[in-house]
Amino acid sequence: GVWEDLRQCDDATEDYFKDKLCMSPWVFREIAETLSPFLQRCVTFYREPLQPDLIVAFALYRWASGETYESGTCSFGIGRKCGLVAVRDVTSALLSAYSDKTSWPTGLQKAVVLRAFADKGFPNCHGCIDCIHIFIDKPANCPGEDYYDKKRRFSVQAQVVVDLNLHVLDVFVGYPGSCHDMRIVHLSSLWARAEAGEIFTGPPVMLPFGVRTNDYLLGNNGYPPSEWVVVPYGGVSQHPSETQFDNKQNTARGAVERAFGRLKGMWRLFLRSHKTNMDTLPQQFVAVCILHNILINAGIPFDDNLLWEVGPDGVRRRVDLGMHRPLRQMCMESSTGDALILRDALADARLTRGDDDKLDDEGEDLRKGDGGGEDDGRKDLLAEENVAEDDCKEDASSEDKYVGDGRGDDGDDDDDVEQKGSRATMAKMARMQAMKASRVAQTPATKSRTSAAGGGDCLR
Repeated sequence: GVWEDLRQCDDATEDYFKDKLCMSPWVFREIAETLSPFLQRCVTFYREPLQPDLIVAFALYRWASGETYESGTCSFGIGRKCGLVAVRDVTSALLSAYSDKTSWPTGLQKAVVLRAFADKGFPNCHGCIDCIHIFIDKPANCPGEDYYDKKRRFSVQAQVVVDLNLHVLDVFVGYPGSCHDMRIVHLSSLWARAEAGEIFTGPPVMLPFGVRTNDYLLGNNGYPPSEWVVVPYGGVSQHPSETQFDNKQNTARGAVERAFGRLKGMWRLFLRSHKTNMDTLPQQFVAVCILHNILINAGIPFDDNLLWEVGPDGVRRRVDLGMHRPLRQMCMESSTGDALILRDALADARLTRGDDDKLDDEGEDLRKGDGGGEDDGRKDLLAEENVAEDDCKEDASSEDKYVGDGRGDDGDDDDDVEQKGSRATMAKMARMQAMKASRVAQTPATKSRTSAAGGGDCLR
């Protein structure tokens, strides 16, 4: 069986371990040794207990292959009941021995996470949040309609926060697939801790408009904008700066899909519909997230071919990871002024940073060229900066002129773009004026994590 092949350490190749257990032999031995104290059993008069390494190997094989207990236990020479107990015990042992593997980063690790997002144009960003569906068979002892999601499949929701290196920082799982993402985040411990100020308490970073922010996450339009969840603008007829921000935000959030693809591609039990114990499924998924982080830290690569399959029609297509996109954008009425100003400030910071990066790239190209033309290159860059400043002044004067006349030519495309830019600028300025007015009526009891520099805390 599989276990006998894995025990032949001299003959079992590393590829065989990766194929059956998704890890190299030395990583497996390290995990087995760590979990061994939690899995030791006393020898009784009736029989000798199973060895810890066999118990760990079966649980990993069950999660990696997605085989049923009837099929998987035969490969390890154990009974079905022993297989059920093995998965339960290994899950509990992983949660106890590696409880710090799915936690918010601190110290040097936190600095690495923040730096990675800052390089993407999102300073002080901690991660990306999204929900994923774990497909299951129709529950026997639960209301089936609650677990019936919008794709007409039975599933359980898992809310996950990841960083750009695909590490899972926070996981909350267990609610039925029919629940909306916003309801799940409200019910999660993440929401309670964020609103209580227990997380996202880092040093503030200054942004355009005099806005400062502590920490936040990136989410999709299934979440309303908040002081610690930044979502895209969405909609139609966007201003170019809003479109650019949405593109960059979606690119950064691509880490969520890559993390889910790696997690479900390796641990294929959670990729397909399967019969499961609803009482232990949440703990098993958290245990798999722990293994996910361990394998990333160990440098175990992932084969992207595992995310493709051949359908009944013979066409090769990407597997369904269970990421349901929001059908419509969340209502903005529940959003605070702080949340909208934070997003506007990040969009303007992103636009400014993009211009600076372009100039830096041009300067680097000039420096790589003829050394004698270095001074000319600097003059060219300074000239471009002066031209950019003149363009900004002209844009500002044209916007003032537009606001003053109150007229525009609908037949001119350039005027239409100018009109959209003016409206976007006016909306941002209106929000800033509203925030200033709110600070006048502020009381000491109302505080916010995102506020304007030089002023007091903003009202929620």
